[in-house]
Amino acid sequence: MRHSDADSFVEMPSPVGPASAPGSILMRPRHARAALYAAIVIVAIAASVTGLANGFALDDVAIVADNARVHSLHRWWQLFGAPYWPPQFGASLYRPILTLGFAAQWVAGGGAPWVFHAVSVVLYTALCALVLALFLDLVPPVGAAIGAVLFAAHPVHVEAVANVVGQSELLAATAMIGACVIYVRARRTGRIGAVPTAVIALLFVIACLSKEHGLLLPLLLAALELLAVHGEEPSGSLQLRARVRAAGALFGLLGVLGVAYLGVRTAVLGDVLGEMHPVPVYGIRRLWVMLVVVPHWLRLLAWPAHLSADYSPQQIPVPDGPGAELVAGLLSLAAAALAFLALGNRAGNWRGERSAARLGLAWMAVALLPVSNLFSVMIVEERTLLMSSVGAMLLVGAGAAVVWRERPEGRNTLAWRVCLTAMTGCLVLAGLLRSRARQPVWRDDTTLFTQTVEDAPRSYRAQFFYGQLLFAQGRLAEGERHLRLAIALNPTPADVSPLNFLATEYRDAGMCPQALPLYERALANDAARPDVRYGLASCLLATGRVAEARRLAEDGLRRGDLKAFFLELIARADSAGVRGG
Repeated sequence: MRHSDADSFVEMPSPVGPASAPGSILMRPRHARAALYAAIVIVAIAASVTGLANGFALDDVAIVADNARVHSLHRWWQLFGAPYWPPQFGASLYRPILTLGFAAQWVAGGGAPWVFHAVSVVLYTALCALVLALFLDLVPPVGAAIGAVLFAAHPVHVEAVANVVGQSELLAATAMIGACVIYVRARRTGRIGAVPTAVIALLFVIACLSKEHGLLLPLLLAALELLAVHGEEPSGSLQLRARVRAAGALFGLLGVLGVAYLGVRTAVLGDVLGEMHPVPVYGIRRLWVMLVVVPHWLRLLAWPAHLSADYSPQQIPVPDGPGAELVAGLLSLAAAALAFLALGNRAGNWRGERSAARLGLAWMAVALLPVSNLFSVMIVEERTLLMSSVGAMLLVGAGAAVVWRERPEGRNTLAWRVCLTAMTGCLVLAGLLRSRARQPVWRDDTTLFTQTVEDAPRSYRAQFFYGQLLFAQGRLAEGERHLRLAIALNPTPADVSPLNFLATEYRDAGMCPQALPLYERALANDAARPDVRYGLASCLLATGRVAEARRLAEDGLRRGDLKAFFLELIARADSAGVRGG
């Protein structure tokens, strides 16, 4: 491994083994290497330990706290044939390893939230150590240390660590980074042997069964092969054949496992995607959403001073077509593509660092693909940026290595290094302070929703969640105001939940005249919602519109959901009709 003027930055070793490669971390004193890992572990723990006092918040409640399936290990194997989300919440997604982990943690701690959060901290610490191990194989030690310590302190990771369901991100990322480390080190010896192949395949399965993004592993390994692994193979087609001989069996096995995973997932969920669409946007508009979101990705990866648990419309508006707001995203993508091409120029110095920077850009492109809003529109979710931040920090580490290296003329080297050290220290301190302060925001729904409505005041979902919280606390006037705001901000007619919730609160309070227009609007936008149909029929009956109520109840009965409720409503309507006659 060398980092000077070589064409690539991970060299195949000489016959005496990888330890003989110039500049390898294996040549450095053992205590220095151990101290570096210890520093990363300390920073990772310091950034995440304030979340240990958290309880269950947001999706934790449905997935863990109220989910009887994860409260026991009895018939644990059945979790591999069940969706991730319980049936009452859509029975979507397939993450059996994660679900099994939740069951084990519940049994181990008797349902105590601190056990789950302690596991999250351990997973995050292990992930940061693996990121350091990968970076040490890709860039000089100083660049690896800077990139890894910034990764460990990065505030955008808080959501993945502080919220229990974020373990899906942590498990998948840990398995994938571990596989990448094994791959790079195995390729240094030439052909990937049976043991590394088996371990990488196992990690691939674990990643896929923890979160769908595990399917990206072959793409990341391909990027490592093309941009990080270089041996003595000849150029052109001979080099391609040599690479296929060295790694083809592994990629073939991963392909078979990936197809098998998709087959099992389809059998369990009924379709390949098996996921609810948080924001129903389709066609070319998904491309517009992606372009609008790109600057938000860059901000969160580069300077995450402002964080939010929600970025739903109208906090980030969904564009109707090309416009000025798309230009920044398009220019950012074009700049990244041009940088990737420019860094590939064989002329000039720092070829190893430039290859590392190209790998960082390619890594971000791969990691952002499933959350790009091209397949399922979710706008922005901070926890989904965990894997892409690995590429971003590799890019930073490569740049730091260039700054740190001694210049040929030997001038100003010390000043550059002092400046780089001071800047890194300030960024790590700022990241730690922001991460530690942000972790307790996820303590419970009350804390989270109260903060989110401040972080994202134009998000209709933030206003909706906060309004529900206020109603639960008996603060009816405030809750009504926030729910009305959620309804006004909601750009998605198909999401009738805010309308239905407020209408139901009116109905339960005996205010059916106020509830009726909300129910009617909700039913017009989503005729498949049985609870909306039942609420509207109930209020029609309460206001004396008996015939309309009965027709609506009969229609609901024919549709098949909430049969007992609609039968009871029909009986009440018949009774009211007899009395009226």
